[in-house]
Amino acid sequence: KSLKKMHMKEIRVMVVDRNEPQMKSIQEVYPETIIVFCLIHIRKNLLTHFNNESDIIHLFDEMQYDLSLCDEFIATLESFIQDNPKSEAVNTL
Repeated sequence: KSLKKMHMKEIRVMVVDRNEPQMKSIQEVYPETIIVFCLIHIRKNLLTHFNNESDIIHLFDEMQYDLSLCDEFIATLESFIQDNPKSEAVNTL
């Protein structure tokens, strides 16, 4: 809340690394702020479960430059989840 006093303006967009308490605090103090996840942290997290040559990593990297790949990326993730329901990666995704 002290940040809000110092800044005196609403923050429109804030980038976070999926830290739940951090996101909750932001939503409490800045309810109108759009929260987006840091792509570097998401990619790093994906790499703990998929190798650099996997379709998931490739599509993740490419969709940053070509939003038409978003549906294919989501479908690939859904397929992985369906085919590997007990995988530790499923809990991360």
